[in-house]
Amino acid sequence: MPSLYFLGPIATPENWGSSRTTLYSALREPLPPNLHLLALKTDVGQRWGSAIVRLQHIYEAAAANEMAQPATVDPAALFAGDYTVSEELELSGVVPASSVPRMEWTPSETVTPPWVIPAARHTRAGKAPVTLGPMGLKVYRLSFV
Repeated sequence: MPSLYFLGPIATPENWGSSRTTLYSALREPLPPNLHLLALKTDVGQRWGSAIVRLQHIYEAAAANEMAQPATVDPAALFAGDYTVSEELELSGVVPASSVPRMEWTPSETVTPPWVIPAARHTRAGKAPVTLGPMGLKVYRLSFV
């Protein structure tokens, strides 16, 4: 009669953990404690040749501690592996951030009419470290080499 155990039984959890790798991180080094890797997913629209990464600052500006301070991270040096940061994306992860017009306003009594939209902003596309302020969110497309 054939055996039902293909790999054999595991006697205790200690034996299982000592014979296998139970921890793995694709990050080269830990993120600053006030940053969170919100998402890392493959970009199906790019035929699996890229991934989208979202980084989030998890504290708000009203917090009166050191964790509410801005944090700097280099998206081009986050992960182990061969990739490049091809562009910064807007929050949905679909449109390049450089092509999204941003409305600008001042906190005074004058209001910019909604039909006046300034030119698109210029982004660095992950070529240098970026600083995320409280509640900040950045989205990047990583292209695999």
